[in-house]
Amino acid sequence: PGSGIPGIGVSIMSRTHAKIHFLDGMAKTVFIDKETTASELVEVVAEKIELKTAIDCFNIFEVRGMTERALKPDEKPINVKTEWTTDAPGRFVFKRQFIMDPQEDIESDPVFMQLMFSQVQYDVLHGRLFVSLELAVQLAAMTMQLTYGDHSAKHVSGFLLKHLGEFVPVTYLSSKAKKPAEWEALILAEHAGLAGWTPNDCMLAYLKAVRALPYFGVTAFDAKYLSSGKRKIGEHVYVGVSSKGVHILNFPTMEANGFTSYNDILSWGSSPNSFAYSVNQNRSTFATAANVGAEICSLIHGYVMRIMAQLETAE
Repeated sequence: PGSGIPGIGVSIMSRTHAKIHFLDGMAKTVFIDKETTASELVEVVAEKIELKTAIDCFNIFEVRGMTERALKPDEKPINVKTEWTTDAPGRFVFKRQFIMDPQEDIESDPVFMQLMFSQVQYDVLHGRLFVSLELAVQLAAMTMQLTYGDHSAKHVSGFLLKHLGEFVPVTYLSSKAKKPAEWEALILAEHAGLAGWTPNDCMLAYLKAVRALPYFGVTAFDAKYLSSGKRKIGEHVYVGVSSKGVHILNFPTMEANGFTSYNDILSWGSSPNSFAYSVNQNRSTFATAANVGAEICSLIHGYVMRIMAQLETAE
């Protein structure tokens, strides 16, 4: 039987399964065939999990080891799978790629809110969204309330020590800003004040706190300056991409250090290990990890296309 999506209504014998992972650790299995595109797979997954909001802003990402890339809309996931090996395995992850409005409504669609929470939490814990030490403790306490409920007699010293990575950003744990026991004590004390909070309360408060950060909605990529006017060559920064334009953020605090609107960018491009964009007669070039430059360009292109579509609709 057909799925209702062009290119997927084929015989069952020609299908194969694809496991789609989510950032909360869950996974769903769906069927694809050699003609299924990434954009069609997004629709299939959205239907399966009953997602109704901002579906076109989600994508399928290929994750292999420490690298990830967003599949192009017309790319065939079944062809991507054939490149995976036992020594170099891969997986598909469903997550949001574009945030057109950082302050959009997240409460009307519970599935959308859950996906947003999982992604924001993942980005905080993995250092993709910098938070202050104070906010890190508050978010950890909200996560503890969400996971374990109200403070009780069992929530004493030693309860969290083996699981701090599920609560505290890896950047803080690796920097040894505080000893594990100190982190635990701060989290337990903060958690004690959240009695009565429901899981929904925790997710909404977590999202509200992170969405208030000035760089929320910016996808940040590790980079180093190669050339850019008076900038220090080799300086470690983030190149950020959002619905507004290209951001330069200080590493690791993500403080703003430069911004260029899409209206002012004349061109952009990449090589296997670099990304560059031009404004007037000035060209900024950054060294990146392998193929990251192409990811930055793809994200910029996607935002520009969406902005143009919105302008056409408004007219």
